[in-house]
Amino acid sequence: MFAVILSSACQGGRGSGLAAGAARVMCRRPVAAAGAAGFLGLLLVLVLLRPTSGRCAIPAPESQTYYTVTITGIEDRGLKAELESLSEVVRFRERPFPSAFILRRRAAEDGRRFTALLKSYGYFQVGVEVSLDMQAVPPAVQFLITPGPVFKLKTVRIEVAPPLPEGQPLPTPGEICLVPGTAYAAKDILAAEALLTAHMGGQGYPFCRVTARDVVADHADRSVSVVFVMDAGPAARFGPTTVTGLKTVSEDLIRRRIPWREGERYNAGLLGTFRERLQALGLFATVRIVPSPDMEAAERLPVEVRVVERRPRHIGFGLGYQTDEGLGGTFKWGHRNLLGQGERLDFDGTVSSYTNSAEATFRKPDFYHTNQWLRLNLGFGDDTPEAYTSRSLKALAMVERDLKPGLRTGIGLGWRDARVEQLGQEERYRLLSLPAFGEWDTSDDPLDPMRGHRLGLQVAPFVDTLNDDGNFFKAGLRATRYQVLPFWPKLVVAGRVALGVLTGTDLKNIPADERFYAGGGGSIRGYAYQSVAPYVQGVPVGGRSLAEVALELRLKLNGRFGLIGFLDGGNAYEGLFQDAGQGFVWGTGLGFRYFTPVGPLRLDVGLPLNRRQDIDKAFQLYISLGQAF
Repeated sequence: MFAVILSSACQGGRGSGLAAGAARVMCRRPVAAAGAAGFLGLLLVLVLLRPTSGRCAIPAPESQTYYTVTITGIEDRGLKAELESLSEVVRFRERPFPSAFILRRRAAEDGRRFTALLKSYGYFQVGVEVSLDMQAVPPAVQFLITPGPVFKLKTVRIEVAPPLPEGQPLPTPGEICLVPGTAYAAKDILAAEALLTAHMGGQGYPFCRVTARDVVADHADRSVSVVFVMDAGPAARFGPTTVTGLKTVSEDLIRRRIPWREGERYNAGLLGTFRERLQALGLFATVRIVPSPDMEAAERLPVEVRVVERRPRHIGFGLGYQTDEGLGGTFKWGHRNLLGQGERLDFDGTVSSYTNSAEATFRKPDFYHTNQWLRLNLGFGDDTPEAYTSRSLKALAMVERDLKPGLRTGIGLGWRDARVEQLGQEERYRLLSLPAFGEWDTSDDPLDPMRGHRLGLQVAPFVDTLNDDGNFFKAGLRATRYQVLPFWPKLVVAGRVALGVLTGTDLKNIPADERFYAGGGGSIRGYAYQSVAPYVQGVPVGGRSLAEVALELRLKLNGRFGLIGFLDGGNAYEGLFQDAGQGFVWGTGLGFRYFTPVGPLRLDVGLPLNRRQDIDKAFQLYISLGQAF
């Protein structure tokens, strides 16, 4: 990832007004009201940029309009937007029209389109009146729509010809998302057909199809009755599975992921499960699982797996600059299939003015279980941020398991040998740890999520083999949520909460590079990296607890550009969340997004609302790939 972080011009030196040896949080009484007011101002900016598709008049900003178009009678914003997208008079309003006759004909055709669309949403008694005023300046086209009542589903019936064997159940209307008493919509009928064939495919009928559909609207009671006529076709069982397209990947790796046994009743849903398992390996550019159209003897259906392997080796470079952290570069090299069974080997290196690190990671799939991985890690780090200097060597062995798609857990054994210096005093640590984690991810995109959530919990007891008082326990919780607003689909609300605790010994016995710090582009924007923490002698020394919150409003202006407003808050504390409600510092700002094929390019300007003299600068600028969280 390429990242650049800039800030305002340098200010005076730090710590001139701090008593030596007295650790305390720099801001005990932040102006929370100022943070809220600043964020409300940003919200107002976004609201003013809100699209005006819901208004009756449809202007053409910054261009000549040869006539105006008005649609009245429809209050639903989404439905009105669909009508506008169908309209030719809306589409051509910025072009000269040949004659009043042509304009009137276009409007009449639009009226027929509007009628068909509204009937597809259950407005079977709709009326559309079209008028054209050529005396107006500019001429005016008006659609007056009288939608009438929405018809509701009355009955849903499924007929099978020829009949299914006795005891073979049919799906209920609820299972195909057609519930009597709900509003009729033609798109729901088409979706129900797909659900019906999928349901029967899951019951062992791969060739099921809907041969007829009968939709009858009753104007007397304003209801709709639906009848599906279905040909289930022959029942089938899974036959032999063949694999094509392999070059370096072992076929056994694929066959271990087949979720059925030959001879079992056919289930179309298992084909999707199989595809997800193969794609999760990261070894294939494409995966196709194709049932044969011809069954073999004993009604067995062969299945063919067609794959295209990705290139096994990959390499990457990155370059970044951060005003408060310096110029840096990254290097990545990896092999996706080292020994032919999906083993992965990755090397990562970072060089900058504040950190030099190298790390190697080996991951082996199917470690005593199909959905289980062995991860071995060896790394070296030489870190020199303002808070401390640290030189360490670490090793980790961890077993990870995919419980289901999006849900992963793991436990391992870690070792770390470190020399850490802070405030002129160097300490040596040799730590043994038992880390464990759980992750649950339902988000729809790793770099630009719009829906779903992410939840992560990490815990680890540490034993210092060199210091009797150096045993401690560390835990961290992070939760994020993404939601598209139903009444404004271009606006995403994103929220984040992070908590961390260190217990078991005094703060001075915990390595400085294991303590909690806040501030920076991934924490509290507007404040420098690791600058929000307890201070001693003008240096942030870290805390035993951490609390952070963040809220973003993400507005997508069009296919390429977006705008966000954000409010971040939090702090790192000397004790366990002491004065947590009183001691938050807040940052706010605006951001710009340019959406690329590999993710959004991010530019955020953060302002510290609780600016501390001689510590915080007027603003911070963050540039990177991907959203802040």
